[in-house]
Amino acid sequence: MANYIVQFPLKVEKYQEDVLEKRFRIGRDIYNSLLRKMMKKYDEMRKQRVYRELLHEIANTEKKKPLYKKLETIRKESGFTEYAFHKEVKDMQKFFKQNIDSFTAQKIASQVWRAFEKMMYGSGQKVHFKQEDDFKSLEGKSNGTGIRYIDGYIDWKGLKLKVLIDEKNHYEKEALKSEIAYCRLIRKNIRGKLKYYTQIVFKGMPPRDIDKKTGEYRKRVGSGEVKVKIGKEYLVYEKDGESKEIELADKIYSLEVRRRELIEKINRRKREGLSTLSVRHRKLVEELKEVYRKQSDVRKYQHECLSNEILSLGDRVEIEELESVQEEIYSKGKERRVKITRSGKRGNRAPKMLVEILNRKLKKSET
Repeated sequence: MANYIVQFPLKVEKYQEDVLEKRFRIGRDIYNSLLRKMMKKYDEMRKQRVYRELLHEIANTEKKKPLYKKLETIRKESGFTEYAFHKEVKDMQKFFKQNIDSFTAQKIASQVWRAFEKMMYGSGQKVHFKQEDDFKSLEGKSNGTGIRYIDGYIDWKGLKLKVLIDEKNHYEKEALKSEIAYCRLIRKNIRGKLKYYTQIVFKGMPPRDIDKKTGEYRKRVGSGEVKVKIGKEYLVYEKDGESKEIELADKIYSLEVRRRELIEKINRRKREGLSTLSVRHRKLVEELKEVYRKQSDVRKYQHECLSNEILSLGDRVEIEELESVQEEIYSKGKERRVKITRSGKRGNRAPKMLVEILNRKLKKSET
């Protein structure tokens, strides 16, 4: 069954913030402790001659499926499975049972497992420990125990956090009528202050958004086929012989300029041997984090808007990811005497994210 997520802000009192910060700190400690322990187990498994030979065979053959099955068998025999991670975290969680419930601890173990999965299956180079600012979420496994949403509050181990629901928001009100799968707590550093949110994961399909003025459904999906070519910084879509060129996430450019300035200032201070503990240095680092956060939010928002624009033209989208799209538009820009910069000079435009959003919205429209 499909799920969807709605994020709500939380009203958190000072004493509740202290408890939340303590629990996030404990969650990070559990994550890092489990990661350290499983890294040792992973290194022991890699020392096995059979395991190394299988990895070598996989890298040099086309028929990988039977080899992957053998590899999976070795991992199970070595106790390197997600279930084994859950078993290991159980012994750690019992020391913090006043603050972290068993289901939340299991979800932390699943995060560690996914980090190893990425490394083992080629999409990551190595696993990383979580720094204090990197551990940003805690979640449960169901709405029955642990982190729960009950009558406008998040209830978790003695904490009752008020969920701020916009009564005028039709989408939020309709979503809350759906069955809840589980809840997630999020903390964000916004302009130097910690803000807390809950992401409630609902079962089923999301409700349709309604235009307040007309009372009709918004974001209607069109009919027909749309051809989309995506480059690193630009996108070209075509419908019925007419095409349009769009620069991806163009509003992050000014933020990218500021990001580069801040990085240069921080690096210059390091080269000059100035203290990294000074107030000035900390302010620069905090501002850099804020720029990264804004870039992420703006990029995602623009991709969501662009995907809605494309889907309003047709319900069948043929996506072609081409490196040549960048060169094609660059050459057209030269012919028209338009200044178009080369890739990498204006920030990360995340074309893959746009493709994922389009695929998600297409699946949603089919059901």
